[in-house]
Amino acid sequence: MTKIELTKRLTSLIVGVGTGKIISSIIKNNVAPEKLTDKVAIACASYVLGAMVADAASNWTDAKIDEAVNWWNENVRGKKEPETEES
Repeated sequence: MTKIELTKRLTSLIVGVGTGKIISSIIKNNVAPEKLTDKVAIACASYVLGAMVADAASNWTDAKIDEAVNWWNENVRGKKEPETEES
C-alpha cells in the first residue's frame, strides 16, 4: 500500500465516522420515536444515510487528494533543474 492509498483510507475513515455521527445526531435531535419499531427504523435509516453521505464525501476527498498529488508532482517535483550534459 502506497502512502497516498493509506492517506486516502485514513481520510475516508475519519470522514465516514464524522459524517455518520453528524447524521445520527441530526436525526436524534429532530425525531421522537414512540414505538420500538420506530426506534429500529430510525437507527437503520440513520446508518444508511450516514453511509451514503460518507461514501460521497469519501469520493470527494479522494479526488481532492489526487488533485493535490498531481499539483505536487507537476509544480514541485517537476521543476527540478535540468541536468546539463558535459562532453
